[in-house]
Amino acid sequence: MGGGGVQRILKFLKFWDYTKFDVSVVTVKPSHFYAKDQELESEIPSDVHVEYSGSLDPFRVLYLLRKIWGISPNRAEKPRKESAGILRRLAGFLFIPDSRILWLPFALNKIRLLHRRKPIDLLIATVPPFTAALTGALARRFFRIPCLLDFRDAWSNNPYVPKPPFLHRYLQNRLERYALEKSAGVVFVNPNLQDYYLQRFNFLERVPTITVRNGFDPEDFPGPVGQSTIPDQEQFRIGIMGTIYSQGNAPLPLLRAAAGLVKNKPELRNRLRIVFIGKWADDFLTRARRLDIDDILEWVNYLPHRQALQLASRLNALALSISDGLPGSNNVTPGRIYEYLYLRKPILAICPLQSDIAGLIKKHQAGEVVEPSDVP
Repeated sequence: MGGGGVQRILKFLKFWDYTKFDVSVVTVKPSHFYAKDQELESEIPSDVHVEYSGSLDPFRVLYLLRKIWGISPNRAEKPRKESAGILRRLAGFLFIPDSRILWLPFALNKIRLLHRRKPIDLLIATVPPFTAALTGALARRFFRIPCLLDFRDAWSNNPYVPKPPFLHRYLQNRLERYALEKSAGVVFVNPNLQDYYLQRFNFLERVPTITVRNGFDPEDFPGPVGQSTIPDQEQFRIGIMGTIYSQGNAPLPLLRAAAGLVKNKPELRNRLRIVFIGKWADDFLTRARRLDIDDILEWVNYLPHRQALQLASRLNALALSISDGLPGSNNVTPGRIYEYLYLRKPILAICPLQSDIAGLIKKHQAGEVVEPSDVP
């Protein structure tokens, strides 16, 4: 599977000290993935033992049905779909804690067999999917294996996730508390997220917690820092990498600002381009096209990670957006911000001024921070 969420644990594996640790990975068999990146698989060290389990989650079932019907994955898969609002709401309504819950019994059985073969000292569950945290908690209960939780995003108060009905929210909160209570320790992707959980759950004061930020791997880039391709001087091209969801990170303020700019100064239409590299929800695409700036927008479908970075190195500036007014917006740090920093392009961060991203940009004097409401 491609996408930013995969890369954190992959790089953990790449840089682990295998003279001190014997590492196995429990994951799912091939499924319908909304983004694929075969190049990432080649980075898994030969020391890592990978166990693939079955699953009845909808994406695994969809993959099997397409295989039975003989539908070509290249024709069948549309990279944007899982980020679309209606699918995310439907999945959030039908499955608790998330759509991977029907993987849980298969994953638990794999852990049981591994533990029987060679006792496991520690499980690490990287979340989301939050089913992984629940799997770790149950493994501790049934097999007495301590589990460390690695939070890449918040479980509750996640601005990317549509607000669930009251009953769903209650059940999610109970499962979240249960997983945290059973954890042997918790790793957070930024200090804001760590502070949020420590304030919300007093019992975490008795559990080891730490922030381990994401970062960049120099081997992923086309050349040494500062040696990226010289950008096109005829056009000013701003790049936005990654998945754009139906809520939480849609850079509509930037598009509205661009629309106002080229309306007031028509001569800039030929000189300005905003380049999207990755995946985007259909409803965001619809809203972008209503602004009558199709001629300055470029859409590049999901590329393998290194190819995407190579394209980013040829741009004049890089941008990202985190919406304000949503619970948890201050606690989100997309992994691509560190790669933006490595490329040393000017960064336009459209985000709340008190957010972790804003702090990073200001600390490293890496660009400009603008509130999403400040279109002018």
